[in-house]
Amino acid sequence: MKKTSYGVVSFVVLSFFILLNAGCSPKYDKQAVMAKHADNELFKSIIDFAEKSESDDSLTEKDYEEHAKNCMFFTNNSSMLDATLMMSELTKKAHKKFPKNAVILACHAAVVGIGARDDKNVTNQLNFADECNDLLDKAVSMDPENDFIRITRGHASFEMPDFFNRGDIAREDYDFLIKCYEDESCKISDMAIAEIYFNRAELLRREGRIDNAISYFEKAGTLSTEPDFTQKSREAADKIR
Repeated sequence: MKKTSYGVVSFVVLSFFILLNAGCSPKYDKQAVMAKHADNELFKSIIDFAEKSESDDSLTEKDYEEHAKNCMFFTNNSSMLDATLMMSELTKKAHKKFPKNAVILACHAAVVGIGARDDKNVTNQLNFADECNDLLDKAVSMDPENDFIRITRGHASFEMPDFFNRGDIAREDYDFLIKCYEDESCKISDMAIAEIYFNRAELLRREGRIDNAISYFEKAGTLSTEPDFTQKSREAADKIR
């Protein structure tokens, strides 16, 4: 298995309870996006890459993969629908160029799923939630041993409302990542795996497996490198004792 390292940012990029408006026009106000984010270094690097890609054939698949990740990270921190649409367009182009790259596909799915905090049309949210799920499932099927993709799908599935029936998917991905971390077949930061243990504990709590949930909450607190999260984990365990 490939050894990769992901910090906590990889785990917090996805809040899929809120989902991008599926009926949104692909048109967006590019100038408004450029003006709002003109001083954002990550945004500038994304635009520079996009412009360079129009004429530079030397850019590699790995370059596009990093570009897609940057789009995903930027989208998570932007609350602007037009910016989300722009990033979706860019990740879609990257996926079109490298359709067999599962990481790029997962990043595109993530961007698609982040934006409905800016658009409240429920019907469209549901439609795009389905698309996000389909894309993420496809990405995992393309590269099932990739921890980045499993992280992305696991957190997305965990945040989905119950009626999407993604709980089993979240469990599968979290169990994969915990095993991967424990047998050292992949390298994930302590803070990142702490969040996975915490979410897995919450799933166990919902199933009524209280002793297991307490153990996982405590493990999350032990691994956490952030005092507030450590406290949160300990309080979650104490609450259900």
